[in-house]
Amino acid sequence: MMKGICNLLWSGFAASLICIATLYPLATPAQTAADVPAVKLLKAPLTSPSDAWDYYGNSTVHTNGVAYSATRAPEIREIAKALGAGRLATDEYTSAVYKYVRDNIKPDFRFGLSKGASGAIIDQSGTAFDQAQLMVELLREGGVTAGYVIGTIGLSNAEFTAWSGVSGAKAVCQFLADGGIPAEINSSTNCENLGTGNFLTLRMAHIWVSANSKKYDPAYKEQIQKSGIDLAAAMGCGTQTSPTCGSAILNSVPAVGIYPGTTNVTYVQNANSTSIDAQLKAYATNLESRIKSDSVTTKNNLQIEDIVGGLKIDASAAESLSGFLCVEPYTALRARKDVWQRKTRGRFRPSCWTRCWRGVTPRRFSIQAA
Repeated sequence: MMKGICNLLWSGFAASLICIATLYPLATPAQTAADVPAVKLLKAPLTSPSDAWDYYGNSTVHTNGVAYSATRAPEIREIAKALGAGRLATDEYTSAVYKYVRDNIKPDFRFGLSKGASGAIIDQSGTAFDQAQLMVELLREGGVTAGYVIGTIGLSNAEFTAWSGVSGAKAVCQFLADGGIPAEINSSTNCENLGTGNFLTLRMAHIWVSANSKKYDPAYKEQIQKSGIDLAAAMGCGTQTSPTCGSAILNSVPAVGIYPGTTNVTYVQNANSTSIDAQLKAYATNLESRIKSDSVTTKNNLQIEDIVGGLKIDASAAESLSGFLCVEPYTALRARKDVWQRKTRGRFRPSCWTRCWRGVTPRRFSIQAA
């Protein structure tokens, strides 16, 4: 029998992930029962912006990672061309780039560079750092000088809820802590001491873009909570309040058994896969017909949030303040303000490394974003 343990560590400030996988080739039921696979969710502590700035320091050094390329990705070049690079005036092109990132890239609430500019395009989502890098790279592709600004911002409860869909002091505190985003809620970093009501003050670390002597924050965007449709009714298996989808499938599944050597690990075997496949296909066909019908009725192509519910970017929200595009819609407290023109600073770019043991020999592998 071989047992392997692999620890995966995501290095970065206030963010670590440890994954332990245990493999048992040809394991007996008794051995399997002793190590039933499980996932444990942990809560991260919240870190204040001032402590974060002390940790990160003032270095603006950028080292090239394994995904580094001397030329910009083709998707960035093509999007820049489509947005008017080389054709529009500087301010007009900058406005088009800002609107593209703001209206199309959904926010991921984690601190630091995660996917980078290309990853944000592919996933249509990204952290504030990813979105800032995407905007800067698109601007530079169009010949516009642009740089990064990082500092501490202040938001009201309404502003943060419109951005994230999360409200309540304790919930917001843990939400930011789990994303490794330095912040203070009501001047505190202790989530357990906060109540469930709206917070009074929020200070958080953030990044935005400087171009043409103006400030742009493509990551801040208001979102609309979509309720979705009644999926059970659309699939033809009851209603949202009284669904029958699962019970119809269970009719094709034999009685549940208890796995040998355990007391609470259940299993099934000899399920009627033909019947289950047919039922699932019927559900899918019904749902497809409903989506097509709604698209014809509304004259719009439905997005996933329109169907299953969730947050959707409000592209109609106000885009200007003080006479030009997107200066901060929040209060820029400027307790710390760094400006740099080159690539994203290395300290804000997380690295992922693995350390594996096979027998007694450790091996380490490192991966870092570009």
